[in-house]
Amino acid sequence: MKAWAYSPCGISSFFEVPSNLSKDPRAIGSRGGGFCISKGVTAEVSIEPISGETSVVETFINGHQVDFYVARKAVLKVLDMVDGAYKVVVRQRIEAPIGCGFGTSAASALATALATSKALGLRLSLWKLAEIAHVVEVECCTGLGTVSGLITGGVVVVKKPGAPREGYTLRIPVDNTFKVVAAAFQPIEKRKILLSRSQLQWINSLGRRALQMVLAKPTLDTFLKAAKFFSENSGLASCKVRTAITLAERKGALAAFQNMIGEAIHAIVPLHRVDEVAQALEELSPPRIVVSDLHFEGSKARLAEHLALVRKSNKIGGA
Repeated sequence: MKAWAYSPCGISSFFEVPSNLSKDPRAIGSRGGGFCISKGVTAEVSIEPISGETSVVETFINGHQVDFYVARKAVLKVLDMVDGAYKVVVRQRIEAPIGCGFGTSAASALATALATSKALGLRLSLWKLAEIAHVVEVECCTGLGTVSGLITGGVVVVKKPGAPREGYTLRIPVDNTFKVVAAAFQPIEKRKILLSRSQLQWINSLGRRALQMVLAKPTLDTFLKAAKFFSENSGLASCKVRTAITLAERKGALAAFQNMIGEAIHAIVPLHRVDEVAQALEELSPPRIVVSDLHFEGSKARLAEHLALVRKSNKIGGA
């Protein structure tokens, strides 16, 4: 049994982690905003029954065998819904830098859950599989709200935290006159920040204000101003990040911000300035450069009902 699935990646521009976190991982999450990009994760999952009581999961990233615990945990959660033991091989192609704030863990969990469900013939709903991916992210401390944004697509604001159907998102109206140009320097250990109360208190105050700005006037211009406010005041940016932001804006970006959370930046660039901005950023360090369109269709796994759900709604959860 074999199936594939794709998930876009997502870059967070600002966020807030509510202090009254639930014990239920489905209700845990962050609020904030970011960009869903077409550079993403494709997962191919092969499954065969084996004797015994324990399933075996092997994971590969871009052709190299690694123990990728996020993908492995996503597989095991889907396998919990069926009887028997299986050998599962997950081969992923990840187009964005890992650990640099591109949402690769969320995209990996979502694509893997989608492909595993398809390979097993379960035909679980998109919402259920997205819920599984969200719970995996929370339990692995790799993220708190990216999955909902991946399902929504485009320029996303998470208004209410939690897994899909628990949380609530909206999509900021935009046209196709710009691309996202990103530069990644090195990974940041997200667990340290996500679990640090002292840093979160300050970050939350900024994230709450940025979110209020956008909700008061949900336009791209307001979103960029709010993200700029958060990026400049969060205190998370390294010297390299600050230099890259300044350079990108000097070369024509509408605005540029730090990836949350990573030693990386993402710039919103008009189409006629993309090459100029990308070439300028390549001269720093050099970092890894990612140029991407926005992605509006959400995740897909050759399941027509999944695509239909994504295309029909910009809302996740209740009203």
